[in-house]
Amino acid sequence: RSSGCTAVIDGRNALGAVVCNLAMETALRLAKEHGVGVVAARNSNHFGAAGYWANQALSAGMIGLSFTNTAPFAAATGGCTRAVGTNPLCCFAPAAGGDSFQLDMATTVVPVGKVEVMHRIGQRIPAGWAVDRSGRDTTDPAEERDHARSREIAR
Repeated sequence: RSSGCTAVIDGRNALGAVVCNLAMETALRLAKEHGVGVVAARNSNHFGAAGYWANQALSAGMIGLSFTNTAPFAAATGGCTRAVGTNPLCCFAPAAGGDSFQLDMATTVVPVGKVEVMHRIGQRIPAGWAVDRSGRDTTDPAEERDHARSREIAR
């Protein structure tokens, strides 16, 4: 449904990339019509890299914001239980001379995908990326993935 410069898209549990593609197309259309386009998607799934979607707006000469929430994956500061998600956020904006500002980040020390890659290639993760069930640093990507918790940025 849509009203003025805003819209809500019900993804009906579809692939996140499909839902987000529709959301970005809608946001860009609304921005061209109204000067700003704000679209929320619900009932969706993992949409991939947030920067991919913000870059669509940047390529059209617009500011692109892309956010999502995630299931709890990180321990709160000083904690040892999963309490918050990685909750990626992204802002791309055009700048003078063809340059641009690009921020694409998670609210944890490291995105979950980097831990998964380290696990797949059999390498340890750096200390400070995750804590174990007792709240101590761990360098074991399998422990972090299966039992431990990523760290929040603020600690």
